[in-house]
Amino acid sequence: MKIEIGENYRNRKGTYKVLDIQGDRLFIEYEDGEWSEVSLRRQKLILRNFNRGRKKTTQIAKKPDKKVEQPQSNLVYKSHCWRCGKRVMSNKNKRCSTCGWLKCKCGACGCNRPKLTGSLDPFL
Repeated sequence: MKIEIGENYRNRKGTYKVLDIQGDRLFIEYEDGEWSEVSLRRQKLILRNFNRGRKKTTQIAKKPDKKVEQPQSNLVYKSHCWRCGKRVMSNKNKRCSTCGWLKCKCGACGCNRPKLTGSLDPFL
């Protein structure tokens, strides 16, 4: 699937326009004016999954006249904060508009998580 600059696409958050592509980073603007930087590979996967079982409507010719309501899911994503270890849940914590991670009450999200370097095994 090819994503092109200037074209409109849709994900679970809504319709967005691709502003720029730099390597694996996709710079997008949603209909409400919110800007975001996301992974190009992840957006391709989301587009593929979002449209699975539907007619091919990944690319939108023009902006819809009214906002498209996305169906609400009853599934709750549960995890824990990388910084303080407290529980984070998709029905209680907000998502970061930059990285997409759930934001903990301590303020941590994926944006401020230290990058892992070297081996992932702490015993090596």
